This record gives sequence, structure tokens and C-alpha cells, in this order.
Amino acid sequence: MAHITKPLAAVIAGLSAIAVLTACQGGAARNTGASIDGMEPIELTFSDIQADASTAGRYRTMWMDRVTELTNRKVTFKLHGNGTLHPADEALSALQSGLTDATFISNGYFPDQLPISNWDDKVVQANTVELGYPAVNIAGIPAMVEHYDQGGAVAKETASQGFVPMLPMFSGPAVLHCSEAFSDPADLKGRQVRVANDVAKGENAALGMTGVFLDPTEQYEGLQRGVIDCAVNAATTVLGLGLLEVAPYSSFTENAPTSGAYYAVSKEVWDSLPDDVRDAMIQARNEAVVEFLKNTLETYKQYAEAAEGAGHKLIDPAPLNEAIRAWRDSTQDVALAAPSNVSAPEDEVKADAAIVEEWKGFVENELGVPVGTPESFAKALEAFNAGSAVVEDWDKLLEKLNTETTID
Repeated sequence: MAHITKPLAAVIAGLSAIAVLTACQGGAARNTGASIDGMEPIELTFSDIQADASTAGRYRTMWMDRVTELTNRKVTFKLHGNGTLHPADEALSALQSGLTDATFISNGYFPDQLPISNWDDKVVQANTVELGYPAVNIAGIPAMVEHYDQGGAVAKETASQGFVPMLPMFSGPAVLHCSEAFSDPADLKGRQVRVANDVAKGENAALGMTGVFLDPTEQYEGLQRGVIDCAVNAATTVLGLGLLEVAPYSSFTENAPTSGAYYAVSKEVWDSLPDDVRDAMIQARNEAVVEFLKNTLETYKQYAEAAEGAGHKLIDPAPLNEAIRAWRDSTQDVALAAPSNVSAPEDEVKADAAIVEEWKGFVENELGVPVGTPESFAKALEAFNAGSAVVEDWDKLLEKLNTETTID
């Protein structure tokens, strides 16, 4: 069982606090027990925009089911999926008002409320972009867990907004997929591309495209009707939403991994839960993270197969990568772009880099997974086709998560 320090505990305590809010509104009664055995059963509301069958949907379902199991059904969940309770851009207000106890948050929807978190996404992307596939996932996802758990400026901001990040989502590389064929920047010039954050917007501007923000669930229709020509998404999102049907031409460019999305729990609820319930939630979180990671790698394998099945093999990104690298080299030092209320941005960047470096070493030396961009497109395809089999001992990764991750 993972050791819990104040930051992690803050996340789960938020869950219990949500139960309190719900009770005030005629929902579950407030839990005043000091342990699982002494508490009254509570039901927490979980809202989501993701489909149950998607990688993200399976991620939160595994976590909910495991929490219910580990607490002997003292904690259960009522799920409102597919955006039925509230849209994605109302996630913060839904948590703050007590409409939901846990939900999906994407930082990009909240530039005003979460300026530090949006900046932090760029820090994480800068520190992980050169890990290469599949190491960027195998090291990056656990690093995100530890990064959120250790506190810092991001933890203060999320706490002030009334939530704790519980289940981080992270994957790389993102896939550029379009409704019409392309092979180099000249083909892409003038196209409209859906992006999720400013880094992706800059990368694709370097390819001659105009980046626009669009709700994930609106992409299919947008691509189908020509509102947008291309989109940049996690491979899991493309397959989960069936986007290959309308944008089958795709390439895994050397872009920054997708970060800044996670399932979060109300801080008030988390703070009110007994310690052993919080322990159970963290244990369930770590187990779910490993399964999410395995499913993510399997999705890349499925993507390569699906792209070829749609009649369009993956496009060699080499001509595109040159422009993306040039843009990255020209960008401002990420520490200099920090919001004014981040008191020590260099320290924040270094702290995250140290976490990434630790997980990079573990992945390379303990799990035997190569780090760095594959030397050729053929090698990249081999890596995609390996799926989760690239790691022989996933239990070793779970053991490290259980001993290294805490919430300060």
C-alpha cells in the first residue's frame, strides 16, 4: 500500500468532502467514521465525457471498481457518462458546486482558472518529448503520477480550485490525422487543425496549419463537414471516437506528448475520507495506471493495424519532424514563460526533470526498454507493433509506483 503524505491525501480527502456536499443536497450521508469498518456506505457521483469502451473510460471504471472492492463496498459510484451530467468545459463548476464528486478535466479548457497547470503542461512536455516511443509512455505516465503527487505550484492551484488530480492521462506521440493525404509541410499549408494545447498549436503552425480548439466529442462531425481538415489527438482518442473513418491519413510526428488531462476528485470529499479509504484509492489508482499504460501501448498497436486496414498506411513523419524540431529549438525557455504567481519556476522545472530522469533510468535499466526516438520509421513501426509486450515484468513497475508515489 502506498505511503500517503499530505498532497496525496488531499486528493482522496476531496472525495470524502464531496460526499458531504452531496449529503447537504439530499444525497449520501456524511461519513464521520475513522476507518472503512466504522464508516457508513457512501455513493460518489462520477461524471465523464469519455465512452465506456475507450481507454480512458476503462481507466476510470477499473479505478472505481477496485475502490469499491478494496473498501468492501463502503464506497460506490454512480456514473454519468458521455457528457450527460455536464459538458467538458463545465467540469470545474460541476466539482465546485457539488454537482459531481469526480470528473474529467482537461486544463486547456480553463486557461483563466488554471494558468499554472497550463504552464506546467508545457514543462512536462519539454521534459519528456525526447524519450521516444514507447519510453515516453512507460516513463511518462508514472512520472505524471509522481509529479502531481509531490505538490508544488500546481498542487496549490488545483487545491484552490477545489480538486485533486487522481488519474493522470498522458500519451505520446500524438497522432496527426487528416481527411486528405499529405507527406510534407507543403501539403499541409493552410489547413485547419484541431489541437488541445498551445504547444500542439505551435508545432502545427510550423507545418503551415492553423490550430483551433474543439471539444473532443465534436471532432467527428467537424472533420466530416470540413470545419477542420486535420486533428491532433492521442491514438486512444482517435480509435475511441472512430475518427479514422473521417480522417484516415495519419502520422506519428515527433510532437510533444499529450498531457494536462486527468480524472479529478473534489478536494473537500478527499479531505473528509478516512485514511484507509484514501489508501485504498491510491492503491486502486496505481493498479489502474499500470493497466492504462498497457492499454495505451496496445492502442498504438491497434492504431497501426487500423490505419493499414483503412487502406492508408502510417505516413513517414521524417519530412514533418524537421520543421517541428526547428520550431521547438526556437521557442522560449519554458521557465521564462511561467505565470507571475509561480515564485520559483526554475525549481519547478528542475523538480519535474528529476522525476522524469528517475523514471527514464528505471525504464531503461530495470525494464530493458530503449529510450530515445527510434532510428528509423521501420524501427518505429516495430515498436508500435510490439504493443504492451515490450515490457516483460509489469509487476516491477507497479511495485515502484507503490513505493515512490505519494501525495504531499
